[in-house]
Amino acid sequence: MPSVLVPLANGSEELEAVSLVNVLRRCGVDVTLASVEGDTLGGAPIVKGSRGTRVVCDGTLAEADRVSWDAIALAGGLPGAQTLSDTPELISRLKEQSAAGKWIGAICASPPVVLAAHGLLPPTATWYPSVGDTLGDTKRGTTRVVIDEGARVVTSQGPATAIEFGLAVAGAVGVDPKVVSSVREQLLVDL
Repeated sequence: MPSVLVPLANGSEELEAVSLVNVLRRCGVDVTLASVEGDTLGGAPIVKGSRGTRVVCDGTLAEADRVSWDAIALAGGLPGAQTLSDTPELISRLKEQSAAGKWIGAICASPPVVLAAHGLLPPTATWYPSVGDTLGDTKRGTTRVVIDEGARVVTSQGPATAIEFGLAVAGAVGVDPKVVSSVREQLLVDL
């Protein structure tokens, strides 16, 4: 079963996070939702999303001790993406993921705020339009989801593209295309 780590911080875009996790789990992916911050509710790590919705995580990033993940996928939102970018343990894991040729996913503010800030944004990518059209050598793609096979990075634009992003990450980590297609149909996604 493929595995995906989804780190979250206070201020992460909860619509993107929950949509991503939901789609991946529907596709049979083992998803671990990990808080990079220390807030808890009844002992469980919790983050407060960018729109105020509280999300209970499976554990903390420090507790997510799996040796390797098929992908690490980041929700966007501010200030959550900035907190993710400022978390040394996460950045170390993302760089190890990239060096190992494993997948990274980022949506909305996370491609520019996290990936570009740490030299992980590939030449082919997209992100939330208000950030700008160009970051370094990368021109923002205009499609809703961009998959850079060479860099093994999936990027997407924002909340309205989160389900498509989840389907793309599922496909990238090796979920059978028939399963991805079935989930797409169940969710009434018209691609």
